[in-house]
Amino acid sequence: GGTYDASMADIIATHQLPMVVMHMQGEPGTMQHNPQYNDVVEEVLQFFRERIQTLMQQGIRQLIVDPGFGFGKALHHNYLLGAHLDRFRALGMPLMAGISRKSM
Repeated sequence: GGTYDASMADIIATHQLPMVVMHMQGEPGTMQHNPQYNDVVEEVLQFFRERIQTLMQQGIRQLIVDPGFGFGKALHHNYLLGAHLDRFRALGMPLMAGISRKSM
């Protein structure tokens, strides 16, 4: 979602390219060490609300949201997200979900 490389958002905005914004709790090396959420669906939705607003202000209009199945989430978090994917429609953005057997 443009958080690891600050110049990425500028390039995407300049060329009006689509951008996939994925949710991940933690860092790649530690994201699966006991991920914790009070309400995984609402917390992921809130992450997207904030990122969408920030990226739109930077001139990026073509956003695709990815809940990040298996990225900083325990198995039950993945199932909860899957059961409530309909709630992501409220974001008004296309939804992408990469689901593999190892994360589900």
